[in-house]
This record gives sequence, structure tokens and C-alpha cells, in this order.
Amino acid sequence: MFSWALLFLPGCSKEEIVTTEKLEYRKDKNGVVRLYSAGNDDPVGRWKFARVTENYPSGQKKFEIGIVDGLRHGSFFFWQPNGLKKLTGSFEKGKREGTFTSYGRAGEILYQKNYFEDELEGNLSLYYSLTNAEVFRYFEKTREEGLEVGDIPVTSNIRLEATFSKGIPVGPYRTYYHPRGQTGLSREDLLEEEGRFDEKGRLIGNQVCYYPRTGGLIVYLPDDKPLETVHEPNAYGLSKAIDECYLAISEIPAYRNPQNLPAKVYCIDHRGGKIAPVWSSEITELAVRDNRGNILPDRYDPNFESYRDQAVKKAKDVVLSSDLSNNSILPAINGKIPAVEIIALNNKGEIRDILWSSISRKDSLDLEQRILQKRKRIHRSWDAGDATTSVWSISSGLNLIIREDSKDPAIFLPSQL
Repeated sequence: MFSWALLFLPGCSKEEIVTTEKLEYRKDKNGVVRLYSAGNDDPVGRWKFARVTENYPSGQKKFEIGIVDGLRHGSFFFWQPNGLKKLTGSFEKGKREGTFTSYGRAGEILYQKNYFEDELEGNLSLYYSLTNAEVFRYFEKTREEGLEVGDIPVTSNIRLEATFSKGIPVGPYRTYYHPRGQTGLSREDLLEEEGRFDEKGRLIGNQVCYYPRTGGLIVYLPDDKPLETVHEPNAYGLSKAIDECYLAISEIPAYRNPQNLPAKVYCIDHRGGKIAPVWSSEITELAVRDNRGNILPDRYDPNFESYRDQAVKKAKDVVLSSDLSNNSILPAINGKIPAVEIIALNNKGEIRDILWSSISRKDSLDLEQRILQKRKRIHRSWDAGDATTSVWSISSGLNLIIREDSKDPAIFLPSQL
């Protein structure tokens, strides 16, 4: 029987370098798979620490793995043909132990996994690999600046964070969108999905999937076709998009829009996918509603400048007046604390949207906040691995609730357009 203590005896400390020629895996008499040299009854590394290596045809080292008594042991390294790392980690008597790190073509990290006794244990992180174009630009820049491969640091963009115990996922996990060239974004900005596993690896509690971050604003016509111009996701871009929305709807002949459907301004992601509407051409004027529910007589044009410079100013003046009065504390209406609001009206005087509120509410976002607001796409509730309720927020502004009982679906309209 092999004794690991033999490696530390005098005369046994020197390494043995072994190439991959004529190596083979065999089962010993106990059924353990070990590495042997062809024709040799003793496993590789039986009497001294062995290091198995192999090179590329260019002479660049391809990998290096420690072997003791035919089992992988200690640190190992794999390299790419250009000399950059490909995979690193360590083994303990044939079992994965510690951190394993995989690298992409330009040296970016692809994953980091932690092991204990050959099972995933602790943090696990996955990252996005660089695209072909990004890899090309990286090496082109390296050549242009006369640098060695690996001299230019590469950003690794996180894709998944999770925790494992004895090989199963436990606790919270998160996935992230790729930043796609955007700078200054936090992990919260890029959050794609989050949830939680119990100690048995089953989903529990709330699992939320989010839409990507807004990459632009665009006008959609009544036939659900977008215009060509993508506006910046900021106040200036919103102003331009709203103006374009009204111009576009005015140029459509009545026979092409017999139902008189509106054009809408949508937030879209960087791939052009719809996220949510933020404005509609059916809005014909703006007004302020006080905290008693009275709509004040003044009206404002349906554009961003009138909203920002006139309606918001008036609403804040009303809030200040209410705060200074003795009757500023009013009873709740339908379970909601009364608020001063900027409302959007259609040509019949009907309220179509709430664009601003003096009180923050979950069911209503101020107009400027809608541009970059992180929006839920799917919200599921889990109990020991079984989904009990799912809420799908569709890009049209609808929410679809699906309960575990398939006979009890429900669809409802949110307060936003």
C-alpha cells in the first residue's frame, strides 16, 4: 500500500517529469483508476512526485499536472497556444479541491468554481466570453502597442453568481446581462434574474426576472411597426420621441387607422427589443389633480417641456400649499394616501396615465423614472421547487397572472400605459 508520507522522506523530494507518451489509465486491484506507464506495474508517482507535461508543436507548454501514486495531486495548469492560461486548479489525492478557474481566448475569466472533496462547495461565478470581434481587437491592440500577449488587462463581465454545498445550489443566486459596451453600470443595473434555493437545491420564495436596461427610445405606430430613429434614453431623447410620436400619428390617413389607435413611445433594449411604453399619442393634454381628488382647471400641452416646466412646477406648488394648510392630512381613498398628481387626459377628458405623484407608489412611476427604471419581466413564487404563482409583465404594459390552479388565470391592466 502506498504511503503519502513517503514523499517527504529524504531522497524522495525530487520531482519526476513525465511526458504523455505511453501513459494509460488502469484500475488497480481495488478498482481505483490510476495513471500508469505502459508495461509498468507501479502507478506514475508511486515513489516520488511526478509532473506530467505536454507541449504544443511550437514548444509552448500545453499542460502540467501533478501526479502522486497514479492520482492527480496538487496544482495543475493548462495553457493556450499563445501562452495565456486556459484552466488552473488543484487536486487532493485525485479529488478536485479549491478554486478552479477557466480563461477565454484573450485571458478573460470564464468561470471560477470552488470544490471540496470533488464536489462543488462555496461560491461559483460564471462570466461572459469575449466575442470574436472583441478578441480580434484585443490582439490587434496588443500588436499595435508592441506589447506581449497578456500585458493588456481584460475585463471579465459577470454572468452568474451562486453558492453550492455538497454539489447542490443553496441560498441566493443572481444572473446578469452583458453590459454591451456601456460603462459605469453597477451589478444592480445589469441584474437579469435573482432567486433562492433551499438546502436541498429546490427553488423557494420569490424568483424575479428583469428586462434589460433601456438602450433607447423609439416610436411604434398603430400597426406595431417601429420608426427608424432611436432616441437617447434620457430627458432630451424622450422630448424628441414624444414630438415624433405626435407627428407620426398625424401623418397617418384615417383609412389606414380606422380604429384610431395611438402611436406610442417605447423603451427598448440594445438589441431593439421592446421593454415598456412610456407615452401615448392618445394623450391630448396634461392637468394637475390635488390631494382631494379635484382636477385643477389649468391645462398643459402634451409634450415633455410643458410637463417638466409647467405641470411639475404647478404640482409642487400645490403640494407646498397643502403642507402649509391645516387640512393637509386627509383620509386614505381606496386604501391609498391622497397625493398631488400630474394626470394625462385623452380627447374625452378621461385619465389615461399618471405622469407624476407627490407620493412614491409601486403601481406608478414618474415620467423621467420610466426611462431607466428596472422593470420586472417575470415574478414567480416557489415552494420547495414548485411554482405557486407567476406574474408575467408583457412589454405592451399588460400583466398576466398565472396561478398554480390553471382554472384560475387572471389578466389585469396596470396603472401605466
